[in-house]
Amino acid sequence: MHYIRALREQAGLTQAQVIDGYRGVMNVPLFSMIEHGIVPAPSELEEHVLSVLAKEKVQIDLEAEREENTKFINAEKCLLPYIGTGRENATRRIFLRSMSGMKDRVMRNSIALLREKYPILNFQNGEGYYLSYDPVELAQYRNQEMHRIQNIYRALGGVNRILGEVNHE
Repeated sequence: MHYIRALREQAGLTQAQVIDGYRGVMNVPLFSMIEHGIVPAPSELEEHVLSVLAKEKVQIDLEAEREENTKFINAEKCLLPYIGTGRENATRRIFLRSMSGMKDRVMRNSIALLREKYPILNFQNGEGYYLSYDPVELAQYRNQEMHRIQNIYRALGGVNRILGEVNHE
């Protein structure tokens, strides 16, 4: 199989999509023969294929970014107004769920997105979510989350041990 076919299939494109816009003489049967290595590919075709694939990848990346931005904007509109500032203004998850109309998992994922930009805290005492700009609270929260990460990593010890044994065999 010629590498042009592998690239095209990996990108999920049809032969017609790749041929579209090619300035030289090309049709699907000829392109198919080139892909199978029966006929050599002109150098300008290789350049064209690579350019089409690059544009397609950029398009896919832009669509993924747009979807992520939409989720973030929705989270800002639907959740952020209900998250108070300061521990005393913490908002419980059940209230956020009812005010936003989001399902619990969607809401938690939305809060995770918001945390990439905003200092949204929640301590393990169940008092709820709140914004904090207090350096002491921020450090306590970071320590809590780092401890959680360490516990998760330790819990993977048995799995890592078995995978290490399997990989060395």
